[in-house]
Amino acid sequence: MWVPSGFGWSRRLGTKPRDSSKPNRWLLGASALQEGIKAVAIGKHGVKPVPESIFGALKEELESVERQLQVFRMELSENCVSASVDVPDMAQVAQRASFIASLFLKHELLPAEGSLILDHVPNKNASLRRGRERNGCYASDVLQMLCPHLLPTSRAFQWGVRLLSADTLNVEEARELAAMVLCCTPETLESPAADAADIISFRALTMHTMRVRHETSEELLGMARAANELINPQFQIRPGIQSTSARNRYAQLAEPFDGFERPGCFLMTPIIGWHLQQRWGIENIVGAVGDSPGPKYGPNLKVVTEQLHERLGPYRDAVRFARGLGDVFLPKTLDERLFVLFDQAWVCPSLHNMLLLRRSIVKRPGWSTVEKFVGCLSGQCSLLIASAFHPPYSQRMVDVAMRLELPGAMIIRKGVEGTLSVSPDSSGAEITCCARRADGTYEQIEMKVKPKLHCAKAGLLSDAESIGPLTASENATLLANYYHSQSSCGHVFFDAVIQATLECIDHGMQWLMDRIGDDLV
Repeated sequence: MWVPSGFGWSRRLGTKPRDSSKPNRWLLGASALQEGIKAVAIGKHGVKPVPESIFGALKEELESVERQLQVFRMELSENCVSASVDVPDMAQVAQRASFIASLFLKHELLPAEGSLILDHVPNKNASLRRGRERNGCYASDVLQMLCPHLLPTSRAFQWGVRLLSADTLNVEEARELAAMVLCCTPETLESPAADAADIISFRALTMHTMRVRHETSEELLGMARAANELINPQFQIRPGIQSTSARNRYAQLAEPFDGFERPGCFLMTPIIGWHLQQRWGIENIVGAVGDSPGPKYGPNLKVVTEQLHERLGPYRDAVRFARGLGDVFLPKTLDERLFVLFDQAWVCPSLHNMLLLRRSIVKRPGWSTVEKFVGCLSGQCSLLIASAFHPPYSQRMVDVAMRLELPGAMIIRKGVEGTLSVSPDSSGAEITCCARRADGTYEQIEMKVKPKLHCAKAGLLSDAESIGPLTASENATLLANYYHSQSSCGHVFFDAVIQATLECIDHGMQWLMDRIGDDLV
């Protein structure tokens, strides 16, 4: 028989669930649908044309998915729910939804792209024409093709049409939609006949329609609230209890969950955590981690800290994975360094369960930003330090932090790929900070911090250029070296990275401590 799995579709009973920390085999070579997604789901409104060279393969893959779905649904309609049901490649089902939805929203459709939509999106119901129209095709047509069992009277259908029409959502609308996506079932979709393919397609559609036009601050806030409402109770202070003591709150560090792949990158987040404890007196530091959702699969904080835990030997408790808030608020000595990890699989299983879906659709959806805020609950999180890549997202992340009523936040831009680190040869990191005033309003500042140690002047450029990409094991060894020496990781270039990063962090922290020090220590 068939049972639900974390991807949102089914697997055979008795088969071993795959290791979610590793990418699927189909991620090793990009399909035509994935290449199409890369073209139309980048930047605002999708600025690249679909490459002519993949049109033939795209049509073949779209037709293949449609044939698989026809067989699947025919067998289900005949009540063949045994192990003999021919389940379609759900990764391709997700890619199909992401590609078609993103293409339909593309700012400027080329003739061949418009024809591709018309060829694969039949007019399901001429009397049901809702939403945006492109080349005679309506948003409702696209939605009915991708999710044929969604009832037109359902909230899910209304959300789908609005997203395919490039509508933006307010905070509450985004929260309701995100809650539906995180817990997606026929019941929550208000469509009893919805099958696994409908669910996967609806989830994928919501992710990329919002990405193509860029999520607003209000939408990201609504998504963050929905995710935080589903946090494991073990990671929440009991309802109605608001601690006024900094000892019962924590600062959260969060960086991209898909890690880094480029040479010269160094993930030093535990060092930042230890530094915040020793230099600034912040007692409780947590790091948000999870398995990589893609599109990169280099070392990330979860993998590196797992190895660091082992390398620290008798001091391994300096890095530990929490199973609840009790692991965060342990009594500590004045000089004790303790960096606690919040693993998404434990903290918010509903978000973690979309991991394989997110891997299949290649480009990062808004959840890649939102997952940094999971655990940022008012009354228990006092500070968020995170990174952003695109310039608008620094302000959007600060907006979300303020609306979540955090006492403070620091967002770092122009750092090292996939980390909170700052390169010593950087022209300057851009830091945006916000701090809550006594009356509940916020003060905000943007600062550009240029490290005093310049890579070229220090004679480190040649060293940096000769460094290949670090493995998780090598990164963990450098962190362990620093933990034991408290001054050096044993590598001259990465020591410069540490110095440059902590210098930038300290600039932001001084501004924050002057304003919200009582909330932090």
